[in-house]
Amino acid sequence: MTKKTPQREPQDRTIAVAITPAVAGAAVMVQVDGDPNLWLHGDTNADGYVAWQWTDALGDSAIRVLAAGYEPYLVSCHWKTASDPDIGPPPLNHQLTIGAELPALVPFEVPPAGKESGPLVVERPAIRDDQGRCWQWRGFTDFLLFYRYLCGVDIGPFLTERIGLGANLLRCFSMVGWDECLPAFFPQNFRDYYGWLKAFADRLATAGVRFELTVFADAHIVMPDANARKEHLRSCLLALEGCWNVVIEIANEPFKNLPGGDAEALELAQLADGYGVLVASGEYSSWPPAPTADYGTTHCDRTEDWPRRCKDLKDRCDESEDTPWIGDEPMGAAEVTDPGRRDADPDNHAWYAAGAQMFGPGATFHCEDGIHSRTPIGPTQTACARAFFAALDFVPREALLWPYQRGDMGSAAGIGDMPILHDDALETRSYCKGTGTQEWCIQIQTSRTHATARDGWRIVREPRRGFVYLEKP
Repeated sequence: MTKKTPQREPQDRTIAVAITPAVAGAAVMVQVDGDPNLWLHGDTNADGYVAWQWTDALGDSAIRVLAAGYEPYLVSCHWKTASDPDIGPPPLNHQLTIGAELPALVPFEVPPAGKESGPLVVERPAIRDDQGRCWQWRGFTDFLLFYRYLCGVDIGPFLTERIGLGANLLRCFSMVGWDECLPAFFPQNFRDYYGWLKAFADRLATAGVRFELTVFADAHIVMPDANARKEHLRSCLLALEGCWNVVIEIANEPFKNLPGGDAEALELAQLADGYGVLVASGEYSSWPPAPTADYGTTHCDRTEDWPRRCKDLKDRCDESEDTPWIGDEPMGAAEVTDPGRRDADPDNHAWYAAGAQMFGPGATFHCEDGIHSRTPIGPTQTACARAFFAALDFVPREALLWPYQRGDMGSAAGIGDMPILHDDALETRSYCKGTGTQEWCIQIQTSRTHATARDGWRIVREPRRGFVYLEKP
């Protein structure tokens, strides 16, 4: 006759997770009763060990680990329970070891290295690197990338794609109230949020890429209390202290993303002064521009002729004591053109980017898949991105310091003695910058097959439609 094991009621006991080889400071989460929203949380000690007191009825579960330098980890597991055979004497303490009976943590693979390193300084109207060179802003919209990281998604493929396209900076939100984010992208929903913000910065630094942290988006939903917003900003700044690869934008479109609007954005920008990072308020609806801290960010009008609005950077710079301005959210790319909202024409993105380097430190490529932090981005968006980043390389980085010329129907010379002819019937705008013996010109939305030189200038190359490099003996 089979001897039956007497059943006993569940009782509290110690459950533990260990990591071998030991990894200190790893955030370990144990799922409770199969509930996707209920987890035990703890950090490993110097021996790679963390423990909790919990009932021995836990049973089938999952363990999630986020550890700096390792891929996000999620594995199913089973804790011995009161109903298991041969459970042993109470209190049935149980330890699971990652790297022994559970799969080991996997170090993340560093993506192809970006080239960024060292702090940036503003020397109006330029931003300079730690070697004193004019630094170029080559941004990529990645609003939910930090959220993906908080949720344990491996961001390596994102970094590989963005760097491969030519980006050196990612524009990331610190919060947003979108329904697509489950769990909600509220800082208060994530344990040790600020510790993970620092880990995110370090991960991007390892990959040789910078990021612009846009601190407030949908703040009226996510963080309606004004004092909480100030504390959140301070906590972000303290967490990122010493991170060479971070710049701060206080708010995305503060007129609709901050309860206090533009005035609050400017106040918070002043609060952020002195923390060792470059700061922009995100306020750009006033004219002339209100004081905006170290640099300014602008979103151009999404009209049919939007590429010509690259010159907004110069106009804002001229009206704000030579503050450098970034075209931080031009018309976005998408797989299909949506007039007034998205543009699927690579030429338009190229013209805007080249002009943004003529009139400022650069611009951010904005696209539908980047808004939602998806990878890989669609093929048309990829074509637009490649055109955008290649165009940033057409004009020398020092060009923002040079005088400019502009085509004008009043005379062949236009404004500033143009090296090429302009016709309003053939192009939206013609802009040029040069040194006296060399000129770089863009003819925006031109219908010409080739540009026409004037006044002794010689066309040397036209690398794409509407892009002209000239020399003069």
